[in-house]
Amino acid sequence: MGLNRAAWGIGVIVLWSGMVSAAAAPAAAGERKTQTIQCEVRTERWKGWGEGEAAPPELAVEPQQPEKFERFLTPQGAVPTFSGKVIGIPPGKTARIVVVANVGTQWIDPKNYKTAKVAPDGGFVIVADHKPDANKSIMASIDGRLATFLRAEFEPNESTSAIELRLPDTKPIVLTMEDPKGKSMSGFRYEIFNPYLWRDDAGRALRVQRLASGAASAGALVLDAPLEPFAVLLSANGVAPYYQVLDPRQAEEFHFKMIPPSRIRGVVTRDGKPVPGQEMYMVNRAAPLSVTLRKTDAQGRFDFGGRVPGQQDIRVGGFATSVQVQPGETADVELELGPPTPPKLPFLPMRTPATQPSPAPTAAR
Repeated sequence: MGLNRAAWGIGVIVLWSGMVSAAAAPAAAGERKTQTIQCEVRTERWKGWGEGEAAPPELAVEPQQPEKFERFLTPQGAVPTFSGKVIGIPPGKTARIVVVANVGTQWIDPKNYKTAKVAPDGGFVIVADHKPDANKSIMASIDGRLATFLRAEFEPNESTSAIELRLPDTKPIVLTMEDPKGKSMSGFRYEIFNPYLWRDDAGRALRVQRLASGAASAGALVLDAPLEPFAVLLSANGVAPYYQVLDPRQAEEFHFKMIPPSRIRGVVTRDGKPVPGQEMYMVNRAAPLSVTLRKTDAQGRFDFGGRVPGQQDIRVGGFATSVQVQPGETADVELELGPPTPPKLPFLPMRTPATQPSPAPTAAR
């Protein structure tokens, strides 16, 4: 491991590329198919959740029926209320209705979620008395399957009745992982999202939502997934996190061959002296959801482990650089900051010299 000295704005890039797995064809009726995903180091900048683009032709789904609901202004002094029915609850299953407050990255804060039980006949009424200034989304949740969202959003002062939230057909799928040495991984963490932007019936873009999250054990994650693409972010100790769009129509099992994580550590200095408590921002722009915020310790040191290999863009105190790391590599970096930038002073109107009388105030026109 060598020491890299980075002058801000200057970087040396060494590219490592992995194997790209081919897309699998749809499974034939009655055939159980496994799709293997060889994780790789990506170099193309992630475009976010589709940036408003439609899903590619090979992942297209049938047009959905218009959503059914009646929105109205919440009466003055009342709290927004949502009522309706969840249709298609499997026998023996219990559903929950959830109102999501779309604040920031909403799934980070549990306080953005308000939950109520759905009656055996599918009926529900839920009062959204949380985050009163936020737009709201509605979802139905059943253990063991991905959440189903109503394709609509509601203003803070809106309520809704006569909602018909239809659960889609699903199929059981299995996700498994192996470590870089080919050993099956008994436990891992997962987060599942919609891979492309949803739109409501009027064509307006909707917020991206997390459809499921948790930890898998006994070497596999088994869940009921709708027959349409979803995106999964997998992570575990000793491997690099990996984001992949999967299509349950193509296979019954999806097996991931993971790669080692990277690590970046070092010290932030100014005039050769450590800078403690300095805020740092790091992101791999080719790796979804890879942003990390951290501060240097009392000796100005930092240590970013478990990174997705590839180019890491780093910002510290208004300065920026990049470091390239390969799978399993630890990069030791010394980041020397330039002199502090003087704060910008607010614009002030010119004052009349003290030796001259101030002009008399005039009435506003």
